[in-house]
Amino acid sequence: MSVRSASGSASVQVAVIAILITVATLSLSDALAKLLSANFPLWQIFALRSLLTVPMILLILAAWYRSVSWRPRSFLWVSLRSVLMVAQAVVYYIALPKVELSAVAATNYTMPLFVCIFAAILLGDRVSPVVWAAVGLGFFGVLLIVQPATESFNSFALLPLAAAMLAALANLLTKAKCQGEHPLVISLNLNMALLATGLAATLVGLLWVQDSQTSQMVAYLLGGWSPMGRSEWIVIVIMAVSFVVGSVGAALAYQVGPPTTIATLDFAYIAFALMWGMLFFGEFPNAAAFLGIFSIIAAGIFVVRSRRLR
Repeated sequence: MSVRSASGSASVQVAVIAILITVATLSLSDALAKLLSANFPLWQIFALRSLLTVPMILLILAAWYRSVSWRPRSFLWVSLRSVLMVAQAVVYYIALPKVELSAVAATNYTMPLFVCIFAAILLGDRVSPVVWAAVGLGFFGVLLIVQPATESFNSFALLPLAAAMLAALANLLTKAKCQGEHPLVISLNLNMALLATGLAATLVGLLWVQDSQTSQMVAYLLGGWSPMGRSEWIVIVIMAVSFVVGSVGAALAYQVGPPTTIATLDFAYIAFALMWGMLFFGEFPNAAAFLGIFSIIAAGIFVVRSRRLR
């Protein structure tokens, strides 16, 4: 699976294709999760997706990475990272049923801005005034999307900000403590954490008694196991495959391509989310939201490139 021997231009092409496939499949997975959220509890989605994803990752490790141990070298730090990412996923997925997919995606992509802030606060990184201005532009974009001063304000739209903060902390932890870990081992640990969380929360949901007054959101968070048909299983399989493709694709892209270029193209996720939102849900952001989305993209790319170059 290694393409390190390819020429420089070929490696860049492979990396670009890999990251675009990655963000396309991961955004599709989130769109499908939003689609399922109308009828299935969050934890059932987590459990079933990871129940399929874990064997896929184990199969890839057994087939192509036999020398790689399935146990992380730094089990504590990798597990802590997984806890942060599980919390990030929970917060992110809670927002999906209530907020347009493109808005959730764009707000979540303030993560590089929070990395910049946390690196300055926690690690003492020096941040130039120009970068701070880009951070301000990004959060101005969030205000345009959330529109807190209007009657259409939706408090659920703030949840992706919390998800971005958790992802930023996980990002810094990965950089500081998990650099020697194989990406698939990290992904395996995360999916096992998602599976355990999904099964535990599903058990709580099964013990919780629902009635006719239960709201859709409460049922989404605390509902018991829902029966599934053929089409629902197909969707879950697509989500699981998308998650694995995302894990492998991102690792491959960053291994063989220029990090600055790949990190910039990572923002294509927002464009794909916008496309899936239009196709699946008929979501068309207003002019202010569009401006906010582009502000976050511009600010995020600038911050990512400035940090990578430095």
